[in-house]
Order: sequence, then C-alpha cells, then structure tokens
Amino acid sequence: MLNYSLAVALTFLVAGTALSQETNTQKKQSLDSKSTPGDSTATARSTEPDLKMNKEIEQASKTMFGIDPRNKFSIYQPNYFIFGKDDLKLQFSSKYRVAKSYNLYLAYTQTMFWDIYDDSAPFRDINYNPEVFYRLIEGDGKFIRSLDFGVIHTSNGEDGDKSRSMNRIFLKTNVATNFGRNNLLAELKLHHIYSKSDANKYIIQHMGYWEMKFILTHVLVSGTSRMDIEYRFFAGESVVNLGKGGREIGLIYHLGNENFNPAFYLQYYSGYAESLLNYEQKVNQIRLGLLLFF
Repeated sequence: MLNYSLAVALTFLVAGTALSQETNTQKKQSLDSKSTPGDSTATARSTEPDLKMNKEIEQASKTMFGIDPRNKFSIYQPNYFIFGKDDLKLQFSSKYRVAKSYNLYLAYTQTMFWDIYDDSAPFRDINYNPEVFYRLIEGDGKFIRSLDFGVIHTSNGEDGDKSRSMNRIFLKTNVATNFGRNNLLAELKLHHIYSKSDANKYIIQHMGYWEMKFILTHVLVSGTSRMDIEYRFFAGESVVNLGKGGREIGLIYHLGNENFNPAFYLQYYSGYAESLLNYEQKVNQIRLGLLLFF
C-alpha cells in the first residue's frame, strides 16, 4: 500500500510541475500584453498597497505555517516547549526541500510529553512523524498559499502493549488574507489512515478524516508588541462529531524585541488523541511556555 501511495504522489508531482509551468507562462504573457510604457507610473502607485499586503501575508505564512520557498531548510509545524501542571510538552519540526527545481519536501515532527515532576522524570510518550510531500501549489501572497500532497508515518517507537503506529496519505492547503491590520491564515488537512497497528485500531474514531486550523494576527497591539490567536480542531469518525475529536486554542504574544526571538505561548487542549499512547483518553490541559521562531 505504501508503494501505491508513493506512486500516486509521484504522479501528482509530474502533473503539478507541468501545470505550474503552464500557469506561469500564461500569467507572463497576459502581463506583457496588458502593460504599456505610458501607464507604468500609475501602475506602480496603485500596486504599492498590494505589495505591502502581500509582504505581510508572506511573513505571517512563513512564521506560522513555515511557508518559505526561498530556503532549503525551514520550519514546518510549530516549535515550542510549554509547561503544564502534569508535564512538559515539547515539539520540534522542520522540513527540507530536496531540489530547487521541484517542490518535493522531506519533513519531520517530534512531539514529546515529559513527566518532569516525577522522581525519574521519564518521557511518558514520544510521537515521531516523518513524512514526504510534494507542494502542488506555492502561492505568491494571494489567497492560496500552498497545496501539499503527501504520505506521513506516525508512531511512538514502543513495542508490545504500548506500541502505537499508523500511516496516512494527506492533502493539505493553506490560505491567507488580509483585512486592516489583521492577517487571517487557515489550514485544512484531509487525511486517510490506510494502515495502523492493532494496539490503536480504533484511533480513527477520534482522529477522523480532517483537521482545521485558524490563526488571526494582531488581535491586540501595543507598540511593537502584539498578540495572535490560534484555533485548531478535528472531529471523530462521524466527520462532524467534535465531541470525539480535539480542540486546541493558543495565545501567542510577540514582544517585538530584536533581542528576544521567541514568543510567549499559552496553549489549551481539550479532547482526545493529543498523544498516541493515550489517544482514547480525554484530556484537558493548559500549558505555558515559549514558541520558537527561526
């Protein structure tokens, strides 16, 4: 099944590359035919607000979603360490662009739940997420920022009764827009679990088939500081049953100080499947710490 999924991904890769090249050619021809020397000054003036908006959206997409086509190595999912009453939750994530001419990426995300308050301070669960995806669309500051198709493996590296693992194919899109001082970013991820271990054979009841995430920037602004808000949620197997899924709300406070790169991060998680090991247990956790940017 994995070979079949990779074959499908490569098919999309070739089709996406051809479509992207054809679209870029058509855009260039259209712009060349419409532009005349006499209206260059007026055009420059009229596009100044658009350029500023596009730059703000580009920066927000890079910071929040890791959409950074200029760099081979960049962030992917949020990177943070946050303290709760029961544990320390850490997540590190990055991606690597395999070739300059193709939007093929390798990515890796690791989420850890560390029982730092116990005597021996063990890691209760570590979730490993290697993946490969092809970026079918890479936006230029307009509404659609990206469209990815890929394969992801998720496991906790354990064996026996504690073993948890699954393989998924996914289609994910990021969109962004700007109104006033605010940027609104959204992510929709559709996924299908095509194989899983017997120890977590009911995980689809809580992870379902989709996940959504919204980020609104500049909710509060004070000088160079600002607060953003994020909301992520997913439903269970019945598609719309949020009671069997999970919800995550985050407050992100940027100091706006060049001598302090991270942002303060308050995260509230409620629901199932926060970790693989205890995916069937409903949790309610508030954690506070730092969100890292690179």
